[in-house]
Amino acid sequence: MILFVGESEDSILYFVSRCEISSQERLSEGRILYKGTIGSEQIGICAVGPNNLYSAMVTDRLIHLLDPYIVINVGYCASMKDSLRQGDLFIADRYYLSGVDFSGDGENQYGQIPGLPPFFYASTEVNAKAEAASYEVGGGHYIERGFMLSGEKEYMDKEEFDGILLRHFAGSTKVSAYDTVSGGIALACHVNSTALLTLKVIAYEPGNDEQRLNYRRKGLEAMPDIGRILLNILLNSEKM
Repeated sequence: MILFVGESEDSILYFVSRCEISSQERLSEGRILYKGTIGSEQIGICAVGPNNLYSAMVTDRLIHLLDPYIVINVGYCASMKDSLRQGDLFIADRYYLSGVDFSGDGENQYGQIPGLPPFFYASTEVNAKAEAASYEVGGGHYIERGFMLSGEKEYMDKEEFDGILLRHFAGSTKVSAYDTVSGGIALACHVNSTALLTLKVIAYEPGNDEQRLNYRRKGLEAMPDIGRILLNILLNSEKM
């Protein structure tokens, strides 16, 4: 079983349309779980947003219901570095939580939940396969791998992002993208020892005022390309 998740119904719509849906189940959290097949693969699809608290709760419930061997996280995110532009694709190698601060006890780092690691790893092998597939069928998008920062607020001003990086990550250039759901998804996958692949489109560049009105649409426009990349992996099972 493979579980597809995204921040909204719009972000998972492409995968719902390509899946042979066998059933729909309304979860107690109010979300709809779609179950079916793509090729010979059993698939679950669900929107788990809008924030990390909610995405952690829903993803954990889905993992217990479906026991997937991998969770694939799709949707959009914001650029946190100049090399990533609107429409580029991003694969997360690590996940950091923004707004979680137990660092005052001298034992934990910023973003670290006591008893858990300071960040969550993605599967290097799976990410490498996704990157290779992106170059094969990615529609000409620029692709970058890096670290995902995930918080509870959508920032549109570059100064706010720069402040977070300087205060908490020493301006690390590897923190490349930001969203509001991937941290919770990564947390749920970590505690359940489930592999996670995140492939998202850069929907906006903070500080670019021209993108404020169209960033969600730009994010959704790239979903067919993300879908082709992931279906390329699914239909060639030796790649997963």
